[in-house]
Amino acid sequence: MNKLLSIFIIILIFFTFQSCNRESVLSENVSLNTNNAKIWFDHYLKSNKIDSNFRNIDYHWDKPSKFTFKNGYEAITIPITEINQNPAYYGKRILYLFPWKNGKGYFSSVFEVIPELTHLKNNYGKINLQTFDGIICTWDLKTGFLKGLKYEAGTGVSNIRFELIKTSMPFLSQQINTGTLSNLPGVTVIG
Repeated sequence: MNKLLSIFIIILIFFTFQSCNRESVLSENVSLNTNNAKIWFDHYLKSNKIDSNFRNIDYHWDKPSKFTFKNGYEAITIPITEINQNPAYYGKRILYLFPWKNGKGYFSSVFEVIPELTHLKNNYGKINLQTFDGIICTWDLKTGFLKGLKYEAGTGVSNIRFELIKTSMPFLSQQINTGTLSNLPGVTVIG
């Protein structure tokens, strides 16, 4: 579980600095208040056009937690699930809210972990990052899919490209393609 946490931290830090250079993300002086975050987030959802992947989502504000990175940065994490979620889906999505330095809002990002079924079977239903087989992605609530990596035996092997395709069969409306290894940045896993 520590390696999964490490991968989340690495991906989260990378995407936070790459996708949001104009927003200041975190201050040690800002205290995390879940009630204030929920009020801000409700307003954010009402005042912005949200990507179709996040329109029918249950945000579990009854199960928030504070996540502290090794460098002291803090974020609020909220588990999320799709309303009427397909029972065959076995991945997990988590909303991360990072307070801005001015204390007047948050930077939001969603992380999704989708282990392969064989990985879950081999690890008794748990995720083992030393041998992780599956996909880890990050999403933006407004623009949708940002980036992702496919893992085999705990090593990132290819980039993920996500495409929505129009079809009359809803279960075929999403397709995930992997990129080439030449586009794959180095992956560092901290144990």
